[in-house]
Parts: sequence; C-alpha cells; structure tokens
Amino acid sequence: MPNTSTLLKAAQNPTLGSLLSAINHGDTAARVSAVKQSVLVGTPAIVPLGQVAGGGDPAAARAATEALNRIALHAGRPKADRERKEAVALLGELAQPTHPRVVRAQAVFLIGSIGRDEAVRPLTALLGDEQMREDARMALERVPGKAADAAI
Repeated sequence: MPNTSTLLKAAQNPTLGSLLSAINHGDTAARVSAVKQSVLVGTPAIVPLGQVAGGGDPAAARAATEALNRIALHAGRPKADRERKEAVALLGELAQPTHPRVVRAQAVFLIGSIGRDEAVRPLTALLGDEQMREDARMALERVPGKAADAAI
C-alpha cells in the first residue's frame, strides 16, 4: 500500500496518479499499458514506483519494477544530463535502508547503469552497508570516470 507521501504526490500529479492506479489495481492489460507509458511520466514516478515494487502484490511489484527500469534507463539517454542526475538522486533515496532489499538492490543497479560522477557519492556511502556492499561495489565498477575508480 502506498504511503501518505506517495498518495500526496499522486494527487498533485494526475498522470502519476493514473500510472500508479493502473499498476496497483489494473488487470494485466492495464499494467502492460502503464509500463509502456511510464517514461512519459518520467522521474517523478521513481520513488512511488519503488514503494509499489516493495509492496505485497507480486504482479504490481513486477510491473512497478519494469516501469522503474524503463524510466531510469530513459533518463540515462545521451544529452539528458539534468534528467539523469535527477534520476540518480531519486534512485539514491530508494537505496536507503527504509526500503526492502530487493528495491534497494534494483535502485543501486540502475544508479550504476546510468550514473556518472553524481553516482559516486551515493554508491560509496553504501559500501559501509553490509547488506548492500557488494551491490554498491559492482555498481561503482560500471560508473565511468576516475572518481568511481578511486572509490573502489
């Protein structure tokens, strides 16, 4: 079940609300359509989708994870630096211990997949987290640049 913050964000952004509703309560066709359209909602959906991905409904969790992947990878496209940096910051929120491990691991994977220098700080912070250390190390290996190399 989405928390109060997620419900408030959905109320303020009707497109986000529709996406979350289709993923949470839709049939298979509605979920597939929502996942395909998720990049149109963009980075504001990252944290709410992460919350659904960590929820108790397996079908909604799968759809939310796929939508999260699509949004993050879309944000990492060439010449979308602002969007990529925003996505990395929001994925960093999902990597915190307040979220289930499966959500944290996916967020760390995506940070490593799209991040550049801005990804080094959140990933380095996770090297001290016993539960996430190896995920963070592998993600840092995928981040280009000297800052990531030095962090490893």
